[in-house]
Amino acid sequence: VPANVALDCVDPKLKRDDHMVWLREPLKVGSVKAGLATSLGFGHVSGFAAIVNPGAFEASVANTAGVDALVQWRERANERLAAGQRRLEEGMMGRAALYEPIDNRRFHKDGHGYDAHEAEKAMLLDPNARLDASGYFEM
Repeated sequence: VPANVALDCVDPKLKRDDHMVWLREPLKVGSVKAGLATSLGFGHVSGFAAIVNPGAFEASVANTAGVDALVQWRERANERLAAGQRRLEEGMMGRAALYEPIDNRRFHKDGHGYDAHEAEKAMLLDPNARLDASGYFEM
């Protein structure tokens, strides 16, 4: 686990949490079941990733949603992996673009003073927002 050598101070509210670890040097551990990573980017765009050991993730899906749900998830995951590999190979051979800019950052223009920044804020604050099959966020 990488350390945060540039950490000067910890917010007192976070410091009270017994489950938080503030590493000054890399921590060598055995197997890890899960981890969280956050990043604050330019323009106040943040990223958050939950990284979970596949075995722990699959056990969680099976325990909470059932074995049938796990089987369905595996099928969809394998389809996504195969489609991604095909896309990469097509791009490497020059048959498809490796990058395509996203129109309006996947938000619909409403025709009433559209502001992508406001649309993105609304989407990030809406727990029901999902990327629809249309390729746009539906809220």
